[in-house]
Amino acid sequence: MNIVSFNSSGREPFWDVLKGLCIIWVILHHCLQEQVKDLLLFSFWGEAAVPLFITLQSYHFFRKDRIVWKEYIQKMWHRIIKPFLFVEILLLSLHFVVDVLFLNRLDVVDLLKLFVARGGLGWGAYYPWIYIEIALLLPFINYLLLRIPERYHLYLFIFMSVMLEVFCCVVSLKESVYRLLFFRYLFLIYCGLMLFNEGLKMGKKEWLLSMVSILFIIQFKYIKWDLSPFFYTKPDEWIIAHWICYFYVVNMLLYVIYKFFLWIRQFIFWSNLLASIGKGSFEIFLFQMCYFSFFPPYAFKVDSFSYCVYIMFSLLICMCPYYIKSHSY
Repeated sequence: MNIVSFNSSGREPFWDVLKGLCIIWVILHHCLQEQVKDLLLFSFWGEAAVPLFITLQSYHFFRKDRIVWKEYIQKMWHRIIKPFLFVEILLLSLHFVVDVLFLNRLDVVDLLKLFVARGGLGWGAYYPWIYIEIALLLPFINYLLLRIPERYHLYLFIFMSVMLEVFCCVVSLKESVYRLLFFRYLFLIYCGLMLFNEGLKMGKKEWLLSMVSILFIIQFKYIKWDLSPFFYTKPDEWIIAHWICYFYVVNMLLYVIYKFFLWIRQFIFWSNLLASIGKGSFEIFLFQMCYFSFFPPYAFKVDSFSYCVYIMFSLLICMCPYYIKSHSY
Protein backbone atom coordinates (compact mmCIF):
# COMPACT_ATOMS: atom_id res chain seq x y z
CA MET A 1 0.00 0.00 0.00
CA ASN A 2 1.24 3.48 -0.90
CA ILE A 3 0.51 6.16 1.72
CA VAL A 4 1.24 9.85 1.21
CA SER A 5 1.15 12.05 4.31
CA PHE A 6 0.66 15.79 4.03
CA ASN A 7 1.79 18.71 6.17
CA SER A 8 -1.12 19.24 8.55
CA SER A 9 0.19 22.42 10.17
CA GLY A 10 2.14 24.51 7.65
CA ARG A 11 1.58 25.15 3.95
CA GLU A 12 1.62 22.05 1.76
CA PRO A 13 3.26 22.78 -1.67
CA PHE A 14 1.30 19.99 -3.35
CA TRP A 15 -2.04 21.71 -2.69
CA ASP A 16 -0.91 24.87 -4.48
CA VAL A 17 0.20 22.87 -7.52
CA LEU A 18 -3.07 20.92 -7.42
CA LYS A 19 -5.10 24.15 -7.38
CA GLY A 20 -2.98 25.49 -10.22
CA LEU A 21 -3.77 22.45 -12.35
CA CYS A 22 -7.46 22.55 -11.42
CA ILE A 23 -7.98 26.20 -12.36
CA ILE A 24 -6.29 25.53 -15.72
CA TRP A 25 -8.73 22.64 -16.20
CA VAL A 26 -11.63 24.99 -15.38
CA ILE A 27 -10.50 27.37 -18.11
CA LEU A 28 -10.10 24.50 -20.57
CA HIS A 29 -13.56 23.23 -19.61
CA HIS A 30 -15.02 26.59 -20.57
CA CYS A 31 -13.11 27.11 -23.82
CA LEU A 32 -13.00 23.60 -25.29
CA GLN A 33 -15.81 22.41 -27.54
CA GLU A 34 -17.59 19.19 -26.57
CA GLN A 35 -16.11 17.09 -29.38
CA VAL A 36 -12.61 18.16 -28.31
CA LYS A 37 -13.36 17.25 -24.70
CA ASP A 38 -14.58 13.82 -25.79
CA LEU A 39 -11.40 13.30 -27.79
CA LEU A 40 -9.28 14.22 -24.77
CA LEU A 41 -11.36 12.05 -22.37
CA PHE A 42 -11.93 15.24 -20.41
CA SER A 43 -14.54 13.62 -18.14
CA PHE A 44 -11.80 11.52 -16.55
CA TRP A 45 -9.61 14.43 -15.46
CA GLY A 46 -10.75 17.94 -16.41
CA GLU A 47 -14.24 17.66 -14.95
CA ALA A 48 -12.69 16.65 -11.63
CA ALA A 49 -11.50 20.24 -11.02
CA VAL A 50 -14.48 21.38 -8.92
CA PRO A 51 -14.69 18.13 -6.91
CA LEU A 52 -10.98 18.45 -6.11
CA PHE A 53 -11.42 22.08 -5.07
CA ILE A 54 -14.27 21.11 -2.72
CA THR A 55 -12.31 18.14 -1.34
CA LEU A 56 -9.46 20.53 -0.59
CA GLN A 57 -11.88 23.00 1.01
CA SER A 58 -13.13 20.24 3.32
CA TYR A 59 -9.59 19.04 4.07
CA HIS A 60 -8.51 22.52 5.16
CA PHE A 61 -11.58 22.83 7.38
CA PHE A 62 -10.72 19.64 9.27
CA ARG A 63 -7.19 20.95 9.83
CA LYS A 64 -8.62 23.64 12.13
CA ASP A 65 -8.55 22.92 15.85
CA ARG A 66 -11.70 24.96 16.48
CA ILE A 67 -14.05 27.36 14.72
CA VAL A 68 -14.73 30.91 15.89
CA TRP A 69 -17.86 31.73 13.95
CA LYS A 70 -17.25 35.47 13.72
CA GLU A 71 -13.74 34.98 12.30
CA TYR A 72 -14.92 32.12 10.10
CA ILE A 73 -17.68 34.23 8.50
CA GLN A 74 -15.50 37.32 8.22
CA LYS A 75 -12.78 35.39 6.42
CA MET A 76 -15.32 33.92 3.99
CA TRP A 77 -16.83 37.37 3.41
CA HIS A 78 -13.50 38.99 2.55
CA ARG A 79 -12.01 36.03 0.68
CA ILE A 80 -15.04 34.71 -1.27
CA ILE A 81 -18.30 36.62 -0.96
CA LYS A 82 -17.13 40.23 -1.37
CA PRO A 83 -15.00 39.58 -4.50
CA PHE A 84 -17.77 37.46 -6.01
CA LEU A 85 -20.38 40.18 -5.40
CA PHE A 86 -18.06 42.79 -6.91
CA VAL A 87 -17.61 40.69 -10.07
CA GLU A 88 -21.36 40.05 -10.32
CA ILE A 89 -22.17 43.76 -10.03
CA LEU A 90 -19.54 44.46 -12.68
CA LEU A 91 -20.94 41.78 -15.00
CA LEU A 92 -24.51 42.94 -14.47
CA SER A 93 -23.48 46.49 -15.37
CA LEU A 94 -21.52 45.41 -18.44
CA HIS A 95 -24.34 43.20 -19.72
CA PHE A 96 -26.79 46.01 -19.16
CA VAL A 97 -24.69 48.36 -21.28
CA VAL A 98 -23.86 45.81 -24.01
CA ASP A 99 -26.98 43.62 -24.23
CA VAL A 100 -29.69 46.09 -23.21
CA LEU A 101 -28.53 49.51 -24.33
CA PHE A 102 -26.38 48.78 -27.39
CA LEU A 103 -27.34 45.41 -28.92
CA ASN A 104 -30.95 45.27 -27.66
CA ARG A 105 -30.66 41.50 -27.21
CA LEU A 106 -32.31 41.65 -23.80
CA ASP A 107 -34.51 43.99 -21.84
CA VAL A 108 -33.90 44.78 -18.19
CA VAL A 109 -36.45 42.24 -16.95
CA ASP A 110 -34.92 39.42 -19.01
CA LEU A 111 -31.45 40.28 -17.75
CA LEU A 112 -32.58 40.23 -14.14
CA LYS A 113 -34.44 36.94 -14.67
CA LEU A 114 -31.27 35.42 -16.12
CA PHE A 115 -29.26 36.78 -13.21
CA VAL A 116 -31.59 35.27 -10.60
CA ALA A 117 -32.17 31.96 -12.39
CA ARG A 118 -28.45 31.25 -12.80
CA GLY A 119 -27.39 32.57 -9.42
CA GLY A 120 -25.38 35.26 -11.13
CA LEU A 121 -23.80 36.01 -14.48
CA GLY A 122 -20.56 34.55 -15.74
CA TRP A 123 -19.34 31.05 -16.52
CA GLY A 124 -19.19 28.89 -13.41
CA ALA A 125 -21.15 31.37 -11.29
CA TYR A 126 -22.65 28.43 -9.40
CA TYR A 127 -19.32 27.54 -7.74
CA PRO A 128 -19.12 30.36 -5.15
CA TRP A 129 -22.63 29.44 -3.99
CA ILE A 130 -21.55 25.80 -3.59
CA TYR A 131 -18.42 26.90 -1.73
CA ILE A 132 -20.47 29.04 0.67
CA GLU A 133 -23.01 26.26 1.26
CA ILE A 134 -20.28 23.71 1.97
CA ALA A 135 -18.48 26.17 4.26
CA LEU A 136 -21.65 26.77 6.29
CA LEU A 137 -22.46 23.07 6.37
CA LEU A 138 -19.02 21.85 7.48
CA PRO A 139 -19.22 22.92 11.17
CA PHE A 140 -22.56 21.14 11.60
CA ILE A 141 -21.31 18.03 9.79
CA ASN A 142 -18.25 18.02 12.03
CA TYR A 143 -20.46 18.33 15.12
CA LEU A 144 -22.44 15.32 13.92
CA LEU A 145 -19.37 13.24 13.08
CA LEU A 146 -17.87 13.77 16.54
CA ARG A 147 -20.91 11.97 17.98
CA ILE A 148 -20.89 9.02 15.59
CA PRO A 149 -18.28 6.23 15.66
CA GLU A 150 -15.73 6.68 12.87
CA ARG A 151 -16.46 3.25 11.38
CA TYR A 152 -19.94 4.47 10.42
CA HIS A 153 -18.87 7.71 8.71
CA LEU A 154 -18.58 6.24 5.22
CA TYR A 155 -22.02 4.62 5.44
CA LEU A 156 -23.53 7.84 6.77
CA PHE A 157 -22.24 9.87 3.82
CA ILE A 158 -23.28 7.24 1.30
CA PHE A 159 -26.76 7.18 2.83
CA MET A 160 -27.09 10.98 2.81
CA SER A 161 -25.76 11.22 -0.75
CA VAL A 162 -28.14 8.55 -2.04
CA MET A 163 -31.08 10.16 -0.27
CA LEU A 164 -30.28 13.51 -1.88
CA GLU A 165 -30.09 11.87 -5.32
CA VAL A 166 -33.44 10.14 -4.69
CA PHE A 167 -34.95 13.43 -3.52
CA CYS A 168 -33.82 15.21 -6.71
CA CYS A 169 -35.36 12.46 -8.85
CA VAL A 170 -38.63 12.22 -6.93
CA VAL A 171 -39.34 15.95 -6.95
CA SER A 172 -37.94 16.35 -10.51
CA LEU A 173 -35.70 19.13 -9.32
CA LYS A 174 -35.09 21.78 -11.94
CA GLU A 175 -31.57 21.90 -13.37
CA SER A 176 -31.38 25.62 -12.63
CA VAL A 177 -31.93 24.86 -8.92
CA TYR A 178 -29.80 21.71 -8.86
CA ARG A 179 -26.73 23.51 -10.21
CA LEU A 180 -26.79 25.94 -7.27
CA LEU A 181 -27.12 23.32 -4.52
CA PHE A 182 -24.37 21.39 -2.74
CA PHE A 183 -26.21 18.06 -3.02
CA ARG A 184 -23.94 16.48 -5.65
CA TYR A 185 -20.82 17.40 -3.69
CA LEU A 186 -21.80 16.36 -0.17
CA PHE A 187 -19.76 13.14 -0.27
CA LEU A 188 -16.60 15.17 -0.86
CA ILE A 189 -16.76 16.36 2.76
CA TYR A 190 -16.06 12.75 3.74
CA CYS A 191 -13.26 12.59 1.17
CA GLY A 192 -11.65 15.69 2.68
CA LEU A 193 -11.97 14.20 6.15
CA MET A 194 -10.29 10.95 5.09
CA LEU A 195 -7.54 12.88 3.36
CA PHE A 196 -6.88 14.71 6.61
CA ASN A 197 -7.10 11.64 8.86
CA GLU A 198 -5.33 9.05 6.73
CA GLY A 199 -3.50 10.91 3.97
CA LEU A 200 -3.58 9.75 0.37
CA LYS A 201 -3.76 5.95 0.41
CA MET A 202 -3.54 3.67 -2.61
CA GLY A 203 -4.00 0.05 -1.63
CA LYS A 204 -6.07 -2.75 -3.12
CA LYS A 205 -9.31 -1.30 -1.74
CA GLU A 206 -8.61 2.15 -3.20
CA TRP A 207 -7.69 0.72 -6.61
CA LEU A 208 -10.85 -1.42 -6.62
CA LEU A 209 -13.10 1.50 -5.63
CA SER A 210 -11.42 3.67 -8.27
CA MET A 211 -12.18 1.07 -10.95
CA VAL A 212 -15.82 0.93 -9.83
CA SER A 213 -15.95 4.72 -10.14
CA ILE A 214 -14.48 4.57 -13.65
CA LEU A 215 -17.17 2.09 -14.69
CA PHE A 216 -19.85 4.46 -13.42
CA ILE A 217 -18.26 7.41 -15.20
CA ILE A 218 -18.37 5.37 -18.41
CA GLN A 219 -22.01 4.59 -17.69
CA PHE A 220 -22.96 8.23 -17.05
CA LYS A 221 -20.96 9.51 -20.03
CA TYR A 222 -21.47 6.88 -22.74
CA ILE A 223 -23.99 4.14 -21.84
CA LYS A 224 -26.52 6.38 -20.08
CA TRP A 225 -28.81 3.78 -18.57
CA ASP A 226 -31.60 5.28 -16.52
CA LEU A 227 -30.51 4.68 -12.92
CA SER A 228 -33.12 6.91 -11.31
CA PRO A 229 -34.15 7.34 -8.60
CA PHE A 230 -30.73 6.37 -7.21
CA PHE A 231 -28.81 8.77 -9.45
CA TYR A 232 -30.07 12.13 -10.66
CA THR A 233 -28.67 12.23 -14.21
CA LYS A 234 -30.86 14.89 -15.76
CA PRO A 235 -28.09 17.46 -16.31
CA ASP A 236 -25.33 16.32 -18.69
CA GLU A 237 -23.03 19.05 -17.42
CA TRP A 238 -21.78 17.15 -14.36
CA ILE A 239 -20.91 13.67 -15.58
CA ILE A 240 -18.80 12.68 -12.58
CA ALA A 241 -20.75 14.66 -9.97
CA HIS A 242 -22.05 11.58 -8.15
CA TRP A 243 -20.77 10.09 -4.92
CA ILE A 244 -19.92 6.78 -6.60
CA CYS A 245 -17.52 8.58 -8.96
CA TYR A 246 -15.53 10.37 -6.30
CA PHE A 247 -13.55 7.30 -5.21
CA TYR A 248 -11.67 7.61 -8.49
CA VAL A 249 -11.22 11.38 -8.16
CA VAL A 250 -9.77 11.40 -4.63
CA ASN A 251 -7.81 8.17 -4.94
CA MET A 252 -6.48 7.20 -8.37
CA LEU A 253 -6.61 10.60 -10.05
CA LEU A 254 -5.24 12.44 -7.02
CA TYR A 255 -2.46 9.85 -6.74
CA VAL A 256 -1.52 10.35 -10.40
CA ILE A 257 -1.49 14.13 -9.85
CA TYR A 258 0.76 13.64 -6.83
CA LYS A 259 3.17 11.59 -8.94
CA PHE A 260 3.11 14.41 -11.49
CA PHE A 261 3.90 16.85 -8.65
CA LEU A 262 6.94 14.77 -7.61
CA TRP A 263 8.14 14.76 -11.22
CA ILE A 264 7.64 18.47 -11.93
CA ARG A 265 9.39 19.53 -8.72
CA GLN A 266 12.70 18.96 -10.49
CA PHE A 267 11.76 21.79 -12.86
CA ILE A 268 11.75 24.68 -10.41
CA PHE A 269 10.35 27.28 -12.80
CA TRP A 270 7.32 25.20 -13.83
CA SER A 271 6.54 23.92 -10.33
CA ASN A 272 6.76 27.46 -8.91
CA LEU A 273 4.60 28.73 -11.76
CA LEU A 274 1.87 26.17 -11.10
CA ALA A 275 2.05 26.82 -7.35
CA SER A 276 1.75 30.59 -7.90
CA ILE A 277 -1.22 30.08 -10.20
CA GLY A 278 -2.79 27.87 -7.53
CA LYS A 279 -2.37 30.56 -4.89
CA GLY A 280 -4.36 32.95 -7.09
CA SER A 281 -6.85 30.35 -8.32
CA PHE A 282 -9.99 32.10 -7.02
CA GLU A 283 -8.99 35.43 -8.53
CA ILE A 284 -8.34 33.65 -11.83
CA PHE A 285 -11.72 31.94 -11.54
CA LEU A 286 -13.49 35.28 -11.09
CA PHE A 287 -11.62 36.78 -14.04
CA GLN A 288 -12.53 33.90 -16.36
CA MET A 289 -16.20 34.37 -15.41
CA CYS A 290 -16.00 37.82 -16.98
CA TYR A 291 -13.87 36.78 -19.94
CA PHE A 292 -16.04 33.89 -21.15
CA SER A 293 -19.19 35.97 -20.68
CA PHE A 294 -18.09 38.09 -23.63
CA PHE A 295 -15.72 35.71 -25.47
CA PRO A 296 -17.45 32.28 -25.33
CA PRO A 297 -16.06 29.41 -27.44
CA TYR A 298 -19.21 29.09 -29.59
CA ALA A 299 -18.52 32.60 -30.91
CA PHE A 300 -15.29 31.33 -32.48
CA LYS A 301 -16.41 28.52 -34.79
CA VAL A 302 -13.58 29.02 -37.25
CA ASP A 303 -10.74 26.92 -38.63
CA SER A 304 -8.70 24.66 -36.37
CA PHE A 305 -5.66 26.93 -36.25
CA SER A 306 -7.69 29.98 -35.19
CA TYR A 307 -9.49 27.91 -32.57
CA CYS A 308 -6.16 26.71 -31.14
CA VAL A 309 -5.04 30.36 -31.00
CA TYR A 310 -8.28 31.19 -29.14
CA ILE A 311 -7.61 28.44 -26.59
CA MET A 312 -4.02 29.58 -25.99
CA PHE A 313 -5.10 33.22 -25.79
CA SER A 314 -7.87 32.31 -23.32
CA LEU A 315 -5.40 30.47 -21.07
CA LEU A 316 -2.98 33.39 -21.14
CA ILE A 317 -5.50 36.21 -20.70
CA CYS A 318 -7.28 34.41 -17.84
CA MET A 319 -3.95 34.35 -15.98
CA CYS A 320 -4.05 38.16 -15.67
CA PRO A 321 -4.80 38.02 -11.91
CA TYR A 322 -1.72 35.79 -11.50
CA TYR A 323 0.48 38.29 -13.36
CA ILE A 324 -0.89 41.19 -11.32
CA LYS A 325 -0.63 39.38 -7.99
CA SER A 326 2.89 38.05 -8.61
CA HIS A 327 4.21 41.50 -9.58
CA SER A 328 2.46 43.47 -6.85
CA TYR A 329 5.11 42.84 -4.22
